[in-house]
Amino acid sequence: MSVTEQQISQFIRETVQEPAQRLGLTLGELEGDFDLVGSGVLDSMRFVELLGAIEQRFNVQIELDGVDIETVTRVGGLIGVVLAASRNG
Repeated sequence: MSVTEQQISQFIRETVQEPAQRLGLTLGELEGDFDLVGSGVLDSMRFVELLGAIEQRFNVQIELDGVDIETVTRVGGLIGVVLAASRNG
C-alpha cells in the first residue's frame, strides 16, 4: 500500500481533533512544525497511542532509533517518519 503525506496528515488531524479543539486550536494549525506534545495536545502516553494507531492504520512499523524525539512529536517530523517506514516496510 502506498501511503501519502496527505493520508497521514488527515489521520493525525482526525485522531487529535478532540484534544486540539479543547485547547482552542483549529485543525489547520496541526501541520508542519506544530508540536503535538509540547503544545499540550497530547501527553507522552497519548503520543505513544497515536504511534500505535498510525502503525495499525497504515500497516507500518515505526522505528524511533536514531530519531530526535523533539522532531517526531512535530506533525511534519511524524509524517516523515511514517513515510520512511512505509517505504521500508
